[in-house]
Amino acid sequence: MQDDAEWIPCFEKAVVLATGSALRTLFAKVVMYSGVVNPNHIWTQFQQQFCDDLRHLLLRSNIEIPEDMPTLQYDYGLHLLTKIFIQAAKSLLDYGLRIPAQDWESLIHHNPLISSELDYDKDEKKR
Repeated sequence: MQDDAEWIPCFEKAVVLATGSALRTLFAKVVMYSGVVNPNHIWTQFQQQFCDDLRHLLLRSNIEIPEDMPTLQYDYGLHLLTKIFIQAAKSLLDYGLRIPAQDWESLIHHNPLISSELDYDKDEKKR
């Protein structure tokens, strides 16, 4: 493909049927394995749909979204994409995508509600 014109209709159809999580996975696979010319353009065009589940997830996790950062969920979406790319020994930078501005691992693991959920004795739980 010379440009990404064929991918735009693909994602236009997918956003109607798929969840944000499924769309992020689809996007990552297409970028890594299908020779997308400008992944950043596709990400920017569809980031709202790719991340439509994340604002609620962040709020439910008690992570406040400041009014001066209304697109924070898109940054979290890039963080989740990073995890998908790492599984394939790739990086967002390999494909011209920006890396997340926030340190999400630190932010999420310092959230007291998430920490308390992750911090339990598995053996005790089995009893």
